[in-house]
Amino acid sequence: MSISLESPFRNGKLIGEQLYLAQGNDTSPYRPVLTGDVFLIKLSADPSAKARPVVILQHPCSMRSNGISLRSRLLVAQIKKTKPWVESDWQRYFAKMELPQLEYAAPSGKNWSASFDDLHLVPSDQLTERVACLSPLGINLLLQRWVHYSSRVVIPTKNFQEATEPFLT
Repeated sequence: MSISLESPFRNGKLIGEQLYLAQGNDTSPYRPVLTGDVFLIKLSADPSAKARPVVILQHPCSMRSNGISLRSRLLVAQIKKTKPWVESDWQRYFAKMELPQLEYAAPSGKNWSASFDDLHLVPSDQLTERVACLSPLGINLLLQRWVHYSSRVVIPTKNFQEATEPFLT
């Protein structure tokens, strides 16, 4: 079976900036929490713990108890430093989603990826420091990789676009 996960490469060139709708100060505090939003959050109760980046994995409907209010805890994947990926890596590293050009730590020039092996249920009231929002392309790629990692099924991103478009408009 040939695996054909989609990637942010076009004609061999990375178009990583197209994965993001907004980053840093461009993120709106009035935007509802959505799939693919990146937050800084403390993953430990230790008061000296450093805030770590995480990405929301849940669909907006499953993260809300009544269609409006966030559930008390949401599923996130921790984002960790990684080496830069080349195009062929998108077909190999199923347990991760590279987030190239994630700028919250841009001065260090680090590369980041969401780790589907490092999941957490985090208190939704701690999701206050949003540092990035994925674009529709970024959300669709995230969902494709997450579903593939969890099930080994490859669903075309156009199917995710159809399912996510209503909450993005």
